[in-house]
Amino acid sequence: MMKALGWDVRTGENAAWVPKRPDLRPFDLLYKVEPVDKWTGVDVGISDPTRFGLAHKGTTYLQSGQAASNMVQRKKTVLLDYIRKYGPLKVPVIHQPISFEATGGAGVAASKLLASIYSASQEHKLPPPKGYWTWSAQTFAAHWQQRLSFECSKFAAQQALLGARAIANAEVGAMADPAL
Repeated sequence: MMKALGWDVRTGENAAWVPKRPDLRPFDLLYKVEPVDKWTGVDVGISDPTRFGLAHKGTTYLQSGQAASNMVQRKKTVLLDYIRKYGPLKVPVIHQPISFEATGGAGVAASKLLASIYSASQEHKLPPPKGYWTWSAQTFAAHWQQRLSFECSKFAAQQALLGARAIANAEVGAMADPAL
């Protein structure tokens, strides 16, 4: 979606940002709006406000947006821990953690980033990507909202499947253990 605006976007890279731990990838994508801009590294997360145990003690559920906010804070803390333990990033990057909630909400940082992208798409009068004419989304913003919603739902389903498999494997292992 950012590439459609003409922004310089890098995905799937591994630039060995953290000197003593080149295997760490603190960003999911990097972008620049203008060539002279500093890189912004987006660190995307999907949080689940319905997960048991995530709500603060004394509450039974998280308020809308709270799970996304918690994840953004954790991502900021993780990057600061990397820098503290392994040294500064090789190239200065603006860290932009964002989070979507598995139930459909977007955190504040994600909403602001999307709003800036959608605003730029209106200025450029961008249509939805070609080849998606059967979708109900007939604008650039609506198309990408539907795609993001689908990706978040797909990720949440994959995580639920992984969890179910882990539980099943643990139960099979427990049944095979002669000590039980």
